[in-house]
Amino acid sequence: MGLSTSLNTAISGLNATQVGIGVVSQNVANAGTTGYVRRTVSNADSLSGLTIGVQNTQVQRLLDKIVQHQLWQEASGAAYTSTRADALSNLDKLNGAPGSATALDTIFNKFTSSLQALQNDPSSYSLRSQVIDGATDLARQLNTLSSGVQALRSQAEAGIAEGVAKVNDLLGALTKVNARIVGSPNDAATAGLRDQRDLILSELSQYVDIKTMEDARGSVSVVTGSGTQLFDGQAAVRFGFDEHSGLKAGDQWSTDPALRGVGTITIRDASGNVSDAITNRIFRSGEIAANLELRDKTLVQAQAQLDEIAAHLAEALGAGGDPVFVDGAGNTPYAGGAAKTGLAARIAVNDDIVQNRALLLGPAGTQAGDATRPAALLAALTQDERSFAPLGLDGSTTGTTGTITGFVQRVVSSQGQAVEAARRLDEGQQVALASIQSRFQETAQVNVDQEMSMLIELQTAYAANARIISTVKEMMDVLMRV
Repeated sequence: MGLSTSLNTAISGLNATQVGIGVVSQNVANAGTTGYVRRTVSNADSLSGLTIGVQNTQVQRLLDKIVQHQLWQEASGAAYTSTRADALSNLDKLNGAPGSATALDTIFNKFTSSLQALQNDPSSYSLRSQVIDGATDLARQLNTLSSGVQALRSQAEAGIAEGVAKVNDLLGALTKVNARIVGSPNDAATAGLRDQRDLILSELSQYVDIKTMEDARGSVSVVTGSGTQLFDGQAAVRFGFDEHSGLKAGDQWSTDPALRGVGTITIRDASGNVSDAITNRIFRSGEIAANLELRDKTLVQAQAQLDEIAAHLAEALGAGGDPVFVDGAGNTPYAGGAAKTGLAARIAVNDDIVQNRALLLGPAGTQAGDATRPAALLAALTQDERSFAPLGLDGSTTGTTGTITGFVQRVVSSQGQAVEAARRLDEGQQVALASIQSRFQETAQVNVDQEMSMLIELQTAYAANARIISTVKEMMDVLMRV
């Protein structure tokens, strides 16, 4: 091997080790940076005539793409379960712990106890007042719970709006970063751009379940779990959402715009075609899907349970005299049918009975000691069998029969079970996410000790190449003096 060949080999090796040392330095400096993926240098030997050297020094990110895709899927699932669990936890706080002073079952039992006491002494004005107070507390609690459920639905509506806007922003940011990656040399700067792109995709997976694929140019394409193309070098669609504020029980989603009282998500493709993303079930996991389910199913069911209680109270306590409960402040008797929707928000105590508490015993002229009606009112709550609409209680889809007291207990129990089920599901999903994160970090996370070991190897190689260059220089000096 000639001196010039040795010199060229040493120089190429020196350049390669310089790149490697720079990458190690970058790894160590970013050991705690979110989204940073460990880099390494990939070298290839070159042979030109009799000259051997190093060529194609490329910076590569060390990550398992299969695990990364699994990570995004699990992240989408975790966003879905945590959004549901948080909302149902807020619903649980609204309902209060079963048996607590502010819980629906406690207030209902207090009302039935006041009727029991009045039945035993119907002539007592103070006991009549206790019945009115108990009925008022029960009506107000149903009003409060209904208002709280609709507030949670409005929060879900706002969450959908925020999520849709965020998805559009992320697709726009992805377009810019992806364009800079395509056609760029595979160096440290491009590795940083790929980190940025992965961070965008990771955040996108929080809102919608995604699958990705990278082509030979380095460009990425993104589709949803339902198969809808979101990105193919540039944003393939744009989402829209017509947010509605201050939702009420009657405001529900429908494929008919004339009947729809909440926002819907539209999707516009590159050709300008517009379709409904909810109708086509575009969102199947992630935060947006969870908020859609909360707004249109879970919380609607919770409202329907409250309305069912209010409707049966109004019907059952309306016989034998003036109704105890009416539909709204106008003292309007409950009419049934479509009036059931949102009744829990409107139910109130009959103002006539509040003004004349003797009406609890029956029409004007009823004897002060007559316990017939108080006994009938109590029986209507605690003994009479009634048919209740199918509301999905305990997972059932058929109607049930029983007393109003039993139905109230079932409602409280079913809501508690739903909260607990959502909590357990979220805990399991978070464990799955943590497990896949750990697997991903085994490869992608920077290990400072490992980097220090690599730095020693590179420094040794650097010194060896530098020594060759120095030796060649000395030999050439000798030759020049001969």
